[in-house]
Amino acid sequence: MAYSLLMGLIPLTSVGTVGATSRGRMRITKSIYRVLVVLTAVLILAESAPKRALAKQPTPAVAKELDGLRAPAAVEAPLPAVEAPPSAVEVPPPAVEAPPSVVEAAPPSLIGQTPSNGFDLETPVEAGARPVPTQYELPLPEPVPPFPILLNRSVRRYVSDFLKASNQLQDTFDRSHPYMPDMVRVLRSYGLPDDLVYLAFAESEFSREGKGPWQFNSDTAKRFGLRIDDYVDERRDPVMSTKAAAEYLATLHDEAGDDWPMTLVAWNNGDRAIRHYWSLRGPNMERFGNRLPRRTRGLMGRFMAVAYIAHHADSYGITPIKLDDKPLFQTLAVAGGTPLSRVALNHGTTLERLHELNPALLQDVVPPDSSSYNVRVPVDSDSHASTEF
Repeated sequence: MAYSLLMGLIPLTSVGTVGATSRGRMRITKSIYRVLVVLTAVLILAESAPKRALAKQPTPAVAKELDGLRAPAAVEAPLPAVEAPPSAVEVPPPAVEAPPSVVEAAPPSLIGQTPSNGFDLETPVEAGARPVPTQYELPLPEPVPPFPILLNRSVRRYVSDFLKASNQLQDTFDRSHPYMPDMVRVLRSYGLPDDLVYLAFAESEFSREGKGPWQFNSDTAKRFGLRIDDYVDERRDPVMSTKAAAEYLATLHDEAGDDWPMTLVAWNNGDRAIRHYWSLRGPNMERFGNRLPRRTRGLMGRFMAVAYIAHHADSYGITPIKLDDKPLFQTLAVAGGTPLSRVALNHGTTLERLHELNPALLQDVVPPDSSSYNVRVPVDSDSHASTEF
């Protein structure tokens, strides 16, 4: 069929006239004829392929016999159910997230549950937990080792000089007596040894005049928060200046690597003295002292001498200083600009006595540029303070 179709498409005139054409045209005609022959063969094979495929399929009878010869399909037996051991933990199904519009309920609290409802937990208190403070509290400073009091030849000489004028030394102790408990408490709050309070005696014989007991210059005083102006000079206040001295000594002690002699060298010569005199430091304290400036040697000798006498006051006929006595005054916040004469009148004391207890006040009036200022008044006076105090 395909052959006849192709032969119908080829005009017989073209075939018959091949010999009459030129040689070139005859070659082209032969080429076309060969292509047509090939296409005809391909179409013939394509028509006969389905017939051969149908001829190869078995008849119904043969197919039935072949099905009987096939092996039966294996039947899969169901697997036995494996029970989880009693200790197995069931995995909960995955949680389905609620849409954004749905508010998730708060999870149940696990504190205080009992074994009957599935929990056996301790409360925080039972577990030893400590309550969280409402405010952050700074840890207390760790106390440092006491200052080494050495009774060498230089210190013995100063002890002898102080005892020759024992009345003057007793007056110094008496002036310090009202403030000593508060001064020692300030030193302890910075972790410093009590004996450092006698450094104020070595500096000024506990003078309340001029630069005060600790002899701060104005720059160092302001650096550590002391006020100096026309109304107030807080260097002269024993307790306020002790707070500044404690902070300064603690700082120098850290910079000196916990070396107390080097700390006093820096106290007397400035912060940079640690680097300058560190190369001179050695195990022999007396030799190191001989290499220091004269004023520094004198300060350290007087300090150790006063501390030694204070520890053995009974042996030298000196009234001992009690560091833990209660103060003989109370502190009140007085409105700025209040005359001290009015404060004295309301508390049954004198203006002179108020100036003795408040050496930082330079005028007869509370600093007017302050909303209030702390003023000490005697506790043994008749207190009938007005409401403005």
